[in-house]
Amino acid sequence: MDITSKYITEMGGDSELMAAAPNFVALANTNKLVLNMSAADVTELQTVVTAFSNQYTAWIAARAALKNSFDTKQASKAALKALVNRWAKAFRANPAVPNPLLAQLLVAPHAPKRSTQVAHQPLGFIGTSTYLGAINLRWSRNGNKPGTQFLVEYRLTPTGSWLTAGTTLKSKFSYQSQPGKFIEFRIKAVRSGTISAPSAPYSFWEYQAPSSLAVAA
Repeated sequence: MDITSKYITEMGGDSELMAAAPNFVALANTNKLVLNMSAADVTELQTVVTAFSNQYTAWIAARAALKNSFDTKQASKAALKALVNRWAKAFRANPAVPNPLLAQLLVAPHAPKRSTQVAHQPLGFIGTSTYLGAINLRWSRNGNKPGTQFLVEYRLTPTGSWLTAGTTLKSKFSYQSQPGKFIEFRIKAVRSGTISAPSAPYSFWEYQAPSSLAVAA
């Protein structure tokens, strides 16, 4: 056995010490006269080496068992979560299960039903303009089904009355305005006699209040 690559007194790893110790004991026993060791000294050394060997072997086995135990635990956890998720999904899909019971089960409440006949507030309203006053508006349908009409409104002052710019079935609209003059838009959805809340307004160009100075006669 090659133990010349490192001194046994410098070995810190379990496996390398485990490999070197039996050779150390065997050579000590063979050369105990030269080494000035008694039989009792060799026996003591052998006892300690055997104890370490037994504990090392037990530790290796325990480590393997611990890994197996962890893997088994993880598999059981995955199986539990899969079954719980399956039942939770079934509970939420069953309208007869009340939300208070779902709360006690620590399951999310039933998703609110959204009628396809009710108009929903348009979201994500944005716009672009050109220096010639051409305005392009866009928004998100937010669940409004095909056939929903969108009412485009505008005003020419920040506090003025809203006027109708037009209607469309699409989620975009174009409008020609006077470039550089303040104009603000908003969108409403109209469906089956219902009108949604308006979108957040979107304005172009800064409002300039009319001058209050009178011209001298």
